[in-house]
Amino acid sequence: MSPLTSGIVLIVLTFVFCGIQIGIHPFVKKVTNCYYFWIIVASILLIYFIAARYGWDCKALSDCNRGIRIDYCYTNIDYTSSFLKAKVFLTDLCPFFFVATCISLIAQPSRKIAVAFATPMIFGALLALFTSIMLGDGGRAELTAKYIFLGSDPYRLKFLMHFLGLVLGIGVLLNTPSNKWWTFLWTNLAALGFFIYITIVSYGFNVHTNVCGIRPEDWMPYTQPYGANASFYPIGRIFSFCSFPWIICLPLTICYIVICLFMHLHYIMQKKISFFKVNQEKSKEPIWFGYYKI
Repeated sequence: MSPLTSGIVLIVLTFVFCGIQIGIHPFVKKVTNCYYFWIIVASILLIYFIAARYGWDCKALSDCNRGIRIDYCYTNIDYTSSFLKAKVFLTDLCPFFFVATCISLIAQPSRKIAVAFATPMIFGALLALFTSIMLGDGGRAELTAKYIFLGSDPYRLKFLMHFLGLVLGIGVLLNTPSNKWWTFLWTNLAALGFFIYITIVSYGFNVHTNVCGIRPEDWMPYTQPYGANASFYPIGRIFSFCSFPWIICLPLTICYIVICLFMHLHYIMQKKISFFKVNQEKSKEPIWFGYYKI
């Protein structure tokens, strides 16, 4: 099976799973409203991410700093170091919000912080699934357990992390009440905090790739292995009439509009569709067995 066919099949299976997740929600929300449920889920996902990806990235950066050649990265040591630092500091949108969501679900029973992370995470997951995985992931996509559950260097967990990010984000939105303006405000603050964070990391630690387009190297042609210094190059070609840094504004504005639409959909779903309504009132059950009154 070709990588393109494998990518399409994986996308179809992803949306079938998400459709089932949404369809059965009204029948399982007493379980998925439980704080205990989210602690278990978020802890497993966080441990899996650290063991299957993050630990390897930290080791690779350590080896690179000691002068050990990393075969799957760049021939240029400066680009290799930058690429690995980006992975360790989580300057890509999806890994950052995936980890932040897991931590917030463990730390806060109400999931109100997780809601602020959920819509950017869903958007990032959908963007990666449609622009990379569905097109064959650069020839790496295949219907094997290794690709699905581990991935391959330099992008470990590429499919699974985005799949889980989409599922996790949808689960958070389904099980957490929407307060339209507060949700909007906190999501904006979360996004702003993320961009402040990656700007500090990028310029403070000389990370010039995989930083959500805030450095010009993210818009350059695919001149290095795997194109890791050009994650925004295809988008840059669409908006080629703009030069850096002005080219950042148009894609960012479009992304912002789409994320706002997701937030509005969450609000409509919670307020207008009785099957998906989650009451703002806290349940009287112990915190381990429930949070919102069903």
